[in-house]
Order: sequence, then C-alpha cells, then structure tokens
Amino acid sequence: MTTNRLFLAVAGAGVLCGLATAQTPLFGGRTATPALGTQPTVPAPSYIRSTGGELPPLPPTGPPLGAAMSTQPYLPPPAMIATDTLTAPQGGVPLATIPGAAYSPWCGATPVGLSGAYGPVTYEGYFRTGLSLNIGGGELSANLEKAGWRTAVGGRTLFFNPTNDAAWVIDLGVSFTNTFGRGPSRITLVNAAQLNGLEGNNFTIPVSVTSIRRTSLNFGVGRDWWLYGPGTVQPTGGIGFGNVRGGVDLGGRWGTSSIDFEPQDDPNGVRRRQAVYHGIYLGSSLNWEKQFGGVILQAGMRGEWGYDWTNLLPPQSSDLQSLNILLTLGLRY
Repeated sequence: MTTNRLFLAVAGAGVLCGLATAQTPLFGGRTATPALGTQPTVPAPSYIRSTGGELPPLPPTGPPLGAAMSTQPYLPPPAMIATDTLTAPQGGVPLATIPGAAYSPWCGATPVGLSGAYGPVTYEGYFRTGLSLNIGGGELSANLEKAGWRTAVGGRTLFFNPTNDAAWVIDLGVSFTNTFGRGPSRITLVNAAQLNGLEGNNFTIPVSVTSIRRTSLNFGVGRDWWLYGPGTVQPTGGIGFGNVRGGVDLGGRWGTSSIDFEPQDDPNGVRRRQAVYHGIYLGSSLNWEKQFGGVILQAGMRGEWGYDWTNLLPPQSSDLQSLNILLTLGLRY
C-alpha cells in the first residue's frame, strides 16, 4: 500500500512538471506560466511579418531626395476642410471693401473676374449759406435790393469710378432765399380788390415791395473730380494735407414764394401774395477735404446761377435771375 501511494505521488509530480514547461493553452485558452529562467515568446506585429522584419517608411516632410532646390519654402498640401457650398467662395477672393463706403451692384462687390463692377457709392451731407445777388429778370427784379441771403441744406450720393478719383452725383436738398425791396417802388398791383376790400376784378393800386421769400426743394445731377488721389475714405488716412475737389451740377427747383407789399396810399398797411414757383440752376464748386477716422470733412465755395419763374405779379413779369455765392461745409461717410 505504501509503495502504491509513493508511485502515485511521483507520477503526479511528473505530470505537473510537464504541464509547466508546455507552451500550449490550458483549459479555456489561458497560457501556462513559462518555466523559470526562460523568456516569454511574443508574436511579431503584422507589419513586420509583411515587410520581412523592417519598419514601414515615415510620411514625406519635404521634397524628394535629388530634386532641384527651390527658393520657395516647401509647404505641405492643405487639409481638406468640409464647407457649405452656399457660402464657399466662387470665382476667387471677393474684392476688399473701402472703409466708409457702402457697396451695391454699382460698387463692384463681386468676385474677382466678373464684369460690371464700378466704384464705391458714398454719401454726404452739406450746409451752404451766402449772398444771393439779384442780377435781373422782370419788373419785380427792378424793385428789389441787389443782394439777399440764401441758406441751403441737403444730401448727395456719389457714384465713384473704379479709380475713385471722379464720381457722378445726385443732389437733393431744400433752400430758403430772402431779398428785401428797394422802396419806395412803383409797381402796379392788378386784381387788388382783396387787398383793400374794394370790389372789382381789374382794380389796380400802386404798391411798394417790402420783401420776397422763396422756399424750394432742389434736385440735380453733376460730376465731381478729385485732384490728388482717391476721393473715398482711405484705410491709411489719405493724403496728409487733404484733397481738392471740383465739380459742376445742373438741376431744378420747385417750391413756394411770397411777397409783401405796402400800398402807397396806406404806408402802414402790409399786404401779401403767395404763389408756387419753379426754376433751374447751374452750379460749380471747389472744396478742400480732409479725412478724420472714417469720415471726410469738407469746406469750400460754391457759385450758382439760377432763374426762377414766380408768377407773383400777373400779368407783369415777376421772374428773378440770381447769382449765389455760398460758403459750403459738409461731411462724407
């Protein structure tokens, strides 16, 4: 019995030793621990097995060996970035905008390579005031002082050319002109029944003109030129001393006119007539301009010839011809 137990013990120890040195999985795929004094065997990576034991080459970071040297720096190809097709650039990089300019189809806010682009469209406001010289017309003009006073305010839209040194101009504004009478004058007022309370359609009385006032809406078109570079707001601040601008314009007026009379038989009584009037004008201007930040300030002089049809003294001529000499202040943005 003792001999049999000893035999079984020795046999079991031999089996365990044999299993310890084996490199086969043991129950459920688990690998047995290697014997003492030996290194475990690790499977080689797939790329080493496929290339015969050599590492794969690294991706290129420069021009290939033996290629001609270039003075330009080597840049890797750009990464592909997904973008919305509705916002992706079409036909090139859009033209750079000019500070202070609003862009429209006239301006040329179109991709590079397309036709039909002109220059920027800018806007300005102005204030004008000065003498209004009476230089002729009809019987009414002969009974007015030689000089009156005129004030105007308005705005202009400028359509620049591609080089920004000339522009077509649209002008819209309002004006007020006052001229005093020379008195005592000798004007016969026809159909004056309403003035003195008498009846009759053809009643006439001699009167003296006290003053005449004209208020009108003015509208015109013209052309301006800049003598020293672009006339638009420049990113660098423009020319140090500023720029010089000249221009001409042609337009019309429509408004209301009123005249005050003093009947010669009643010096203390003042009477008034009012009528719609219209006229035309031709003007020229010369301005100095200077950029400050995103705006351009301007100051200069303007000369303007005008002819007005007032119809204040029918059937007598009441047309007025004037020459206006005005100081101009403005701001363009």
